[in-house]
Amino acid sequence: MLDADSTTNEATSFRRHRHDVLNELQLVRGYLQMNQPEKAVRVVDRTAEWLQSLTRWQVSLDGVGEELMWVACMCPNVVLNAIKATEVPSPQILHSMKRWLSDVQVFLAEHGLRLHISVRVDTHIYIRIAENDLPVSYADWENDYLGLQFTAFKDACDG
Repeated sequence: MLDADSTTNEATSFRRHRHDVLNELQLVRGYLQMNQPEKAVRVVDRTAEWLQSLTRWQVSLDGVGEELMWVACMCPNVVLNAIKATEVPSPQILHSMKRWLSDVQVFLAEHGLRLHISVRVDTHIYIRIAENDLPVSYADWENDYLGLQFTAFKDACDG
């Protein structure tokens, strides 16, 4: 049974998610009205990629993946390429992951960036980030978000 805090968080996440999707639909409408269908298709593809990413979160590791999905649905600039979960991390590590997702979304939105990640979950959470020009130090992130480990990979399709 869901507690009141969980229900409130999920409702807030859903409202934000709905808002983000509606914004994307407005962009599609605008591009179509301006006779720029190629831009409209790019927005549709980007939105579909993000929505598929949410499904990957949801189906991983029972309730933990679903819990992360509610946070990820507020992070349209973070795309999950793949996730492999073998164990449930501690509540503290799970909290670090949620905090990182929220914080990195703010940073990405402010800078107009999109991030592709692959995640492995066991007693820690390992995040592989598609190589990009993020002006951040993975070592700083690992200090700020205990239990998370970061590495880069070249191709966003590389799992």
